[in-house]
Amino acid sequence: MPKKPPRNTRTRAPDAPTQRTLVNVLLALETQRNLSETRRRDFRSSVKRVASLLDDDPARIPLDLPAISAKLAAITPAVAGLTPEDLQ
Repeated sequence: MPKKPPRNTRTRAPDAPTQRTLVNVLLALETQRNLSETRRRDFRSSVKRVASLLDDDPARIPLDLPAISAKLAAITPAVAGLTPEDLQ
C-alpha cells in the first residue's frame, strides 16, 4: 500500500496583490535614464500636481487611470485655483 504524503496542516492565505500607486510612478521615473533630467522633473511635477488636485498623497492614490481621469474631470479649474495657462 503506497504511503500518503504528509498533510500540510498549516494553511497560508494567498499574498494580497500589491496595488500600485502614483508613488510607484515617481519611483519608476528615477530609474528611467533614457529620459533627460528635465523630462523626469516635468513628469514628477505632473504626478505631484495630480495628487495635489486630488488632495491626497501619491502613495494613497491607486494607479487606476480611468478612476484618476474621472476624479480630475470633476474638478472645476477655478475652484482648484488653476488658470487657463496652468492647463496648457
